[in-house]
Amino acid sequence: MYALSVEAKKDLQSYTIDGTIGSLEFDNDNVLKGSLAFSGQCVNPSTFSLGGVGIRQMSCAFLGIDIAENAWIGKEISLSITINDAETYPIGVFTVDSASRSRGVVRINAYDNMVKFEKPVSVDVGAYGTLYEWLTMACEACGVELGMNSAAVAALPNGNQSFYLEEMGDIETWRDLLFWLSVKVVGFATINRSGQLILVTYHSTVDDTIDYNVRFNTSSYGDEIITYSGINVYITADEKVYYYHNDPDNGYTLNLGQDPFMQVTKAQREVYINNMLAAIGNIAYNPCDVSIPFGVQYDLGDVLQFPNGQGSATNKFCVMAYEWTYYGGFRIKSIPSLKASKSKTDKNLQGLISTVGRNDFTSYESKNLASIEIGDNEEERLLLARIASNNSTKAQIHVEVNLESVANTPAAEVEDFSDIWSAISDTAVKGIVTYLVNSEEVNFHPTETWIDGKHVLHLMYILPLEANNVTIFEIYLRSVGGTISINQGDVWFYASGAGLVGDGKWDGSFEIQEDVANWNLIDISFASASDNVSAATQTPTSSSASDSVSTWSLVEINFVGASDSVLVETHTDMFRRISENGDVRITESGDVRYTEGD
Repeated sequence: MYALSVEAKKDLQSYTIDGTIGSLEFDNDNVLKGSLAFSGQCVNPSTFSLGGVGIRQMSCAFLGIDIAENAWIGKEISLSITINDAETYPIGVFTVDSASRSRGVVRINAYDNMVKFEKPVSVDVGAYGTLYEWLTMACEACGVELGMNSAAVAALPNGNQSFYLEEMGDIETWRDLLFWLSVKVVGFATINRSGQLILVTYHSTVDDTIDYNVRFNTSSYGDEIITYSGINVYITADEKVYYYHNDPDNGYTLNLGQDPFMQVTKAQREVYINNMLAAIGNIAYNPCDVSIPFGVQYDLGDVLQFPNGQGSATNKFCVMAYEWTYYGGFRIKSIPSLKASKSKTDKNLQGLISTVGRNDFTSYESKNLASIEIGDNEEERLLLARIASNNSTKAQIHVEVNLESVANTPAAEVEDFSDIWSAISDTAVKGIVTYLVNSEEVNFHPTETWIDGKHVLHLMYILPLEANNVTIFEIYLRSVGGTISINQGDVWFYASGAGLVGDGKWDGSFEIQEDVANWNLIDISFASASDNVSAATQTPTSSSASDSVSTWSLVEINFVGASDSVLVETHTDMFRRISENGDVRITESGDVRYTEGD
């Protein structure tokens, strides 16, 4: 965060823009009102991940700038803001990428110096060096100044480690290289206000608080505190995904995919991972979308608090995306809101989604590790599978079951061949299949009838999958007219499709059911009592837990009346501060906007 003076924070209704385009100076008079805006982000708007290398973008419509036609592209723009004609603060350095003319106005789009790293990388497999050396090499190759000295880099997580490039992976540009290096520091790469490259680590220290009197009432705040406790990484040589975690392991999973700098010895990889695990505990942020009249002092990675109003005095919100418009206010977004997972397995799948290409054909298979016995008029689960995909698609499910059926009624002797079918029907076992998708029963029940003996039940189901979500698929089998026995390994599950992610691992939970007969207690006295419980370890294919609560009946609830009044004032100034009972309110001209304090 760029520090503002106390006076600058107290009085924000008067500020002006100035800067340079190449060697030419400009000010407010050269900017079409409402056209100047810039934005930045360090994560994808829908998914949080380490290693962001976002490019800050600027757009503006200029008037009266003496630059010849076809000479705007490549010009460097430097922006500053002056508060109360007294204090000047830098905004950033941008390079014009495109320009168009219309009625004397030149509209431009420009990007910060991160775009200069979009050059083919000139290192190869076997390159080795400290983090500071890697950053220095990237900056020299792309003509960007490094904004950190060796001591500042060494203070970062893994900042004192050396990195060996075992394989190129998906590294094609210097920007790709910066992505994987910033992963190691549990943060992101960005360009500072002076146009220099820096790495930022996510932290927990609060940088500033913004009270409700300065936050517009359109702001929103997420309830979930999003934390991370595990890391997945794919090791090419082993063709295996390894999972590392903190204890307790109760947060989401960060997926590193096929990290080219992690393809080293197990010992070295664990050094990197342990340093990262120590740092991801700082990520405990709430989602938010907050609008305030002025906020150009904030940078990506700043940690804010929003006490009072609809916010929270204890929750933390990290600036991961922002938008600022001159005459239009400042909008802050924190960590993307994640759909709550139902188990640790689901969280791991969520983290593994990006390891699979959207169009890569993948398949998964598993078998039951315990025998299944289904009594007459009983139903047992054959399988539970958790499947995810990184795009909206369909998975083709095949299940083959080798079973043995025994009917309750013995087979009758048939004297007349015409009676054989009725005889079979009377002595057969009926198997009824039920499908559940995310605990919702599917209105489709395949049914087969078997005489005594061994049989094969083949099932096929087309399972629709939502993008980036975990889908839970279950199959149950009911026996009517006899019993069904299935040995260990005789339920064979196979799923295939494009972009699928599956997991057949046990997620550490037991499904426990206990049936207790009715007790008739007559004049019983209790002394001391003890009980012993033992558990045998087994590796089931899946598990779940459930709980139920009886219905509540609410009778005659009365609410007292409540009333509130709001005074809204509009002003012709850009931002006007209003004092009401000692509290400060802010309204904005043009649109009627009022703060959470109104």
